[in-house]
Amino acid sequence: MTVSKYVPIGQHICFLIAILANSLLLYLIKIRAGTAFGRYRIMMICFSVYSVFYATVETLTLPVMHIHGSGILFYVNSFLKNDLLWGVVITIAYCACFAFCISTLATHFVFRYIAVCKSTKLYYFDGYKLYLWFLPPLVMFGAWATTIIFIYVPNPETRDFFRNMTREVYEENIDQIAYVGPVYYTWENGKRQFRLPDLLGSLVICNIIGLSFTTCIICAYKTYKKLNDFSTQMSNRTRALNKQLFWTLGLQTLLPCFTQYMPVGLLFILPLFEIEVGKVGNIVGVTCCLYPAMDPLIAIFMIDRFRNCVFRKDNQSKTRSGRVLHIQGSGILFYVNSVLKENVKWGVVIITLYCGSFAFCISTLATHFIYRYIAVCRSIKLYYFDGYKLYLWFIPPLFLFSVWATAIQFIYVPNPETRDFFRNMTREVYEENIDQIAYVGPVYYTWENGKRQFRLPDLLGGLLICNIIGLSFTTCIICAYKTYKKLNDFSTQMSNRTRALNKQLFWTLGLQTLLPCFTQYMPVGLLFILPLFEIEVGKVGNIVGVTCCLYPAMDPFIAMFMIDRFRNWLFRKESPSAARSGAKVYAHTFDRHSSNK
Repeated sequence: MTVSKYVPIGQHICFLIAILANSLLLYLIKIRAGTAFGRYRIMMICFSVYSVFYATVETLTLPVMHIHGSGILFYVNSFLKNDLLWGVVITIAYCACFAFCISTLATHFVFRYIAVCKSTKLYYFDGYKLYLWFLPPLVMFGAWATTIIFIYVPNPETRDFFRNMTREVYEENIDQIAYVGPVYYTWENGKRQFRLPDLLGSLVICNIIGLSFTTCIICAYKTYKKLNDFSTQMSNRTRALNKQLFWTLGLQTLLPCFTQYMPVGLLFILPLFEIEVGKVGNIVGVTCCLYPAMDPLIAIFMIDRFRNCVFRKDNQSKTRSGRVLHIQGSGILFYVNSVLKENVKWGVVIITLYCGSFAFCISTLATHFIYRYIAVCRSIKLYYFDGYKLYLWFIPPLFLFSVWATAIQFIYVPNPETRDFFRNMTREVYEENIDQIAYVGPVYYTWENGKRQFRLPDLLGGLLICNIIGLSFTTCIICAYKTYKKLNDFSTQMSNRTRALNKQLFWTLGLQTLLPCFTQYMPVGLLFILPLFEIEVGKVGNIVGVTCCLYPAMDPFIAMFMIDRFRNWLFRKESPSAARSGAKVYAHTFDRHSSNK
């Protein structure tokens, strides 16, 4: 008799649900958790990411648990089962992750308690202090892991204790599997011989479970009492959100109470009384898998803004956009909507890199057109691309990258004037506090006493950026025209094969310019021009964020389907030998000597 096949099946199903549910929750936190959630958003994100990690460790372990007499056998049933070193390491990681999980949940309750009952102390969670709250869970992680490492690792006594049982019940050789487990006492001459280290380890583990659970209960009671005290001044919206978060946490504690606290607690207590439940102990392995799978579903269905988004009950105008570009009056707001949103320093750095990368992208495309022009129309100059000289052609794109990045860094970074300009709009449209988010953006002019007050640095920055776009696009158009003219000049000596390949590469580049023309040049150009005339498009500006994403996604498909040797290989229209055969064909190849005649 071996482990029931339904146990690993259940564990794998739970792992899949955990990945999908936590991914959905992270997405909902990103687009629907506004400033009302405050720093609690970070804690929710951390816990969801950790849940995915915990579920992964659980799947790498696939624990089998068995209570036999006064001992608990915990062995690995994954591909690491027969690896005595890494199998024990993953077991230790799994057990310690459980400790981190339950103590992090307790930390969530402490946060809710302080937010509701001691709101003047919320500065405890400001900035880096928030991350200090993960130190107690890490201590619990360390305590549980240390207990396993120094007390419960395999040794001759526990091997002999579990040997017959593992052979008869699981058809396993205890000497060849990775396991851990305490044995509280053995019987010798009719007397119990207690094993104090094993008992001490169990005491440490039960205390960690008890401390976490007690913290949750005390904080839950005080928070519930405060939320139902209507003498406390609190807006209806804030009270409603706090109640949702409280009941969410309540259910998120009730769930591990039945899937983790009680099963694991009983797992360590029952052997003290030699209450043998045998293979029924495997239920603990399955219930522990349920937690990371079901926990995010509670948040998704208990918090109304998450639930309404999932079931599309939100009014579209009230739904926070996941996009980050907005034209208001004579200004353009560009803010970060990723994990760096509230990190003003690094958020602005990533925006600068993003904008500079756009400049590098369009200018590198122009360099491609210059190469095609020289290859077709000035082939005797192809030595410009020989050896190290090829890499020198990336200097202009790097220069334009620097110019665009410098314009952002020295002109468009957050300042009091732009904060005041965008403050009301960000609060009303995106439910964001402009003082707490990383953004950049020009404001070309403001109105004072009925007169325009131009902001020259912002206008200069806009001029630089538009010139970079115009220069790149003009280079592409001029080179494209001259290359097209040359390719259709049949008086030029060029083999049919070379002409065909050059035409393919030309049309590929043509489409690769037409694509960014509609996804990058025009949208970004309009983004910087429309505010000059105060043409407000509002959230429609977010389309630019989407179109810019389309370019790197669609660009490689053009090359794949326009160049016949790529297309034929992809659709298996030529044999592998044919694809490899033949002399090398250079994009520019035709007889240089004949071209000089």
